[in-house]
Amino acid sequence: MVLLILGVVTTVGLSIASRSVTEVGVSTTSEESSRALSAAEAGIEAQLAGAQIPTISGTNITVDEKPSGSAGSLSVADLVASGEVATVFVDTSTGNSMTVCWGEAKLETAVYYKVGINTKIDRKYTTSGNLGTCPADGRTYANSTSISLPNGAEYVRMRLWGNGEVKQPLGVTTSGTFPAQGTEITSTGTVGSTVRKIKVFDQTPDVPEVFEAAIFSGKRLVK
Repeated sequence: MVLLILGVVTTVGLSIASRSVTEVGVSTTSEESSRALSAAEAGIEAQLAGAQIPTISGTNITVDEKPSGSAGSLSVADLVASGEVATVFVDTSTGNSMTVCWGEAKLETAVYYKVGINTKIDRKYTTSGNLGTCPADGRTYANSTSISLPNGAEYVRMRLWGNGEVKQPLGVTTSGTFPAQGTEITSTGTVGSTVRKIKVFDQTPDVPEVFEAAIFSGKRLVK
């Protein structure tokens, strides 16, 4: 009987000790994970702000960045509602034309290009178009149209109309190559054996959608 009781007590004691060790291990891992994630976030914030990568005791932060979006076809990451604007940057490597593909909506495009020191705009309104070569992104496009890119073309702004709140896909292709549309930043935070990564896309700066209005003035309008 004494041996039986001793065996039970020993088993219970070992079980409690094992559970305590497990809980301490889980707690340590959770804390390291939280600190590593905070370190990765600090690296992203510093890189976006153009500041020095912070030094945090007990952590290691590394930040890498590379141009992103340079390809022969691009897709707008989010589906587009009526009135929303998307911008694609172009240069001499893009060629003299590109194809815009979109869903069930009407399309407005505005090509911004330089002539000397002046910036000019070539607008085009398209209600529908035969479906041509579109991005192979798994989305269902309904229309496409070719857009001419004059010498000095810098970027093209695209806006959908007539689809209300029903968001539609929007993408572009070219026989050439689109320049990088921004920078991909990857920040890695390491604490002990725990590693956490955060990746963000810093898009090339773009002007607000209000500048696509037919008339805009910072002051009163004069007839």
